[in-house]
Amino acid sequence: MLIGDKYKIESGELNITLFKKYNNKKTKKEAWRLIGYFTDIKQALWFMVKHDIQGMGFDNLVKIDQRLDEIHATIKALIPS
Repeated sequence: MLIGDKYKIESGELNITLFKKYNNKKTKKEAWRLIGYFTDIKQALWFMVKHDIQGMGFDNLVKIDQRLDEIHATIKALIPS
């Protein structure tokens, strides 16, 4: 399942796997990098938010708040009503 344009989640019999898109310098193509394994979807989503926000740095709370709103809107759009 794609989450926005930077993350995807896959599930198997034993765990949930979170990936982040990156540009492979050797092949010059986009690829998916494994970020972590989780026991449930909630853990994976919480980690994704934390990982995304920490990557921004903590110099501007307004930007962090805006990014959190964007992430929550992306996740909410995936939930059927």
